[in-house]
Amino acid sequence: MKKGRESYQILLRLIREIITDRFKSLARDELLSKFIAGHTDPALLVDHALQAERESLDLAEMSLFTLITSDLLDMELRKSAVKIQESLKRVYVEDVSKSYLTEGVQAARVGWIRARVDFYARWLSTQSSALTATELVRDVFRRQGGFDERLTKLFESEKILNDEIVRATPPIFRLLMTKQLGLDLERSKEIWAEFAGDAFKETKALPE
Repeated sequence: MKKGRESYQILLRLIREIITDRFKSLARDELLSKFIAGHTDPALLVDHALQAERESLDLAEMSLFTLITSDLLDMELRKSAVKIQESLKRVYVEDVSKSYLTEGVQAARVGWIRARVDFYARWLSTQSSALTATELVRDVFRRQGGFDERLTKLFESEKILNDEIVRATPPIFRLLMTKQLGLDLERSKEIWAEFAGDAFKETKALPE
């Protein structure tokens, strides 16, 4: 039976595909494309998003180790939040990101990471012989209702983080940042919904 690293690689490929699709949507918006191109390198923005998710995935894997205490995990979450926010601050020009290390943003980033650690750990801790993400998600969650419930927590944590980032963005850029983050979140919801629809379309509702 496959577990751990095999599931990690399957999930990482899925995350990479979702991030790529999300940023293609941003690129199709002319106004956002100009804003992003003028204040960051789009390739760096995509790389940052992937590295932030991978950091969360690594922490999810670490959380399953028997020697990892809740206090140690909390410390690692806070360290990762600082690392990810420092990365995001470097991705944008200073005029946009100079306040991206505020206490409010950092706290929201910790919540963002924690939601992903809880979500991804479920994928990594389930015994499965899956070869694809759709097979794996069915093995892990068994029914779409349970999957959607877990996924909602990810979106809630992202909305909280987005609101803090917008609050920390200078007023002159705030409207476009709101649009960028909002469009990115909505596209993420759409992609995950499409994935879940395909994964569970031939299964009957089963108890978890």
